[in-house]
Amino acid sequence: MPIKERVKLRELLPEDRICNYNEIALGLNEKELEYEANRCLQCKKPSCIKGCPAGLNIPRFIKLAREKKFNEALSEILEVNPFSATCARVCPYGFQCEGSCVLNKTGRPIAIGAIHRFISDYGEYQMKMVNESERINGKVAIIGGGTAGLSAAFELSRHGVDVDIYESRPVIGGLARACIPPYRLAREVLDREIVYILSHGAKIKNNISVGKDIPLNDFLDMYDYVILAVGASKCWSLRLLSNEGKDFFAYSAIEFIENYMFRKKVFDRGLKILIIGGGNTAIDVGRISIREGLNPLIVYRRGKEQMPALPKEIEEAEEEGVKFKFFEVPKRAIIENNKLKGIEALKAKLGPPDESGRPSFEVVEGSEHFIEGDVLVSAIGQEVDTEVLTGCDIHLERGLLPYDFGGKYKDKVFPCGDAVSGPSVVVKAMRSGLEVARKVIGKLKESTF
Repeated sequence: MPIKERVKLRELLPEDRICNYNEIALGLNEKELEYEANRCLQCKKPSCIKGCPAGLNIPRFIKLAREKKFNEALSEILEVNPFSATCARVCPYGFQCEGSCVLNKTGRPIAIGAIHRFISDYGEYQMKMVNESERINGKVAIIGGGTAGLSAAFELSRHGVDVDIYESRPVIGGLARACIPPYRLAREVLDREIVYILSHGAKIKNNISVGKDIPLNDFLDMYDYVILAVGASKCWSLRLLSNEGKDFFAYSAIEFIENYMFRKKVFDRGLKILIIGGGNTAIDVGRISIREGLNPLIVYRRGKEQMPALPKEIEEAEEEGVKFKFFEVPKRAIIENNKLKGIEALKAKLGPPDESGRPSFEVVEGSEHFIEGDVLVSAIGQEVDTEVLTGCDIHLERGLLPYDFGGKYKDKVFPCGDAVSGPSVVVKAMRSGLEVARKVIGKLKESTF
């Protein structure tokens, strides 16, 4: 039996999308959904499930979509993923479920992400409170209102636990709101899911920076348990020595993106933006710059093939006009009249594999040259902001929280999400939040007997 062609996923054209922040992926219509759902082989041993970090029963929700039972399909997804519509937009499906689909070897995997999105957009978000007999008493503080924290709040509150979420920003949503651009995740989609999660009973305390406004140690007496879901939102600092012999610090990529997402500070149109780094955050800075009338150049120390950013993100950035310079290592900042004029850089070449398995880079001595730029942005990595730990006997390990704490924090404070793993995809942060919530639920159940 010949394999049918995969449905062609519709997207905005580059010339249309660079003028706004509208979602690029347009989703399936009902006819396309029916066609694509009917392509699914309904495997007896579905490999796609193994590729999903959330463990979604993919053949099951595709079967329900085929039968047009969208409410039932979404209900089953929400049992294991309260950020259904968000993950349907931002998950790297090609490396996860679709990459594991048996049809992937034909080059025509089922468009699982697009089917998932249709269900999430057209299904009804129904409450997921557990039965009265399964509810438990307890009071839990969650520090951080991002994906991991909100997912933990969902699982705890639907079990009847009293949950307070402490968020340092004026709005909740973490980096999903502050740093995933709307062209990938429309804000009304994120808002709808947050409203749904909070409808189960969790309460928000915005504009409170734990560690600064309230010491973390105070929470040990105020709550039965504390969940640290603070993310990894602090960019690694890039410091260059300038031609004047002074330290020059690059602009933080997270700060750059937040400024544009919340319209706090914008740069004059036409400025040249030098972005140091090769991950998805660097790509987002570049694509935002294009939409804001800036001229971005991504400077990376390895080649295009070694970039940690998703290939599709790189491809879309190139389509939109973001420029790249590969095998470049910044050496010093060039300042004239107290303004950045650019950087002096060295050429690089690939070396032996490093501890991550990627080729290392080696600087080519004597290859100094000038790269013009008005603003220097660092997107070279992220770590936990240590302010939350002020006054605590908790120490970071390579910029992240350890999986387990000792002393008075043991079995009392539980970390989760990017704060433990480092920057990752939304679905993994969501899963981590659910897992730590279930651990806390187990502890609360133990204390009631």
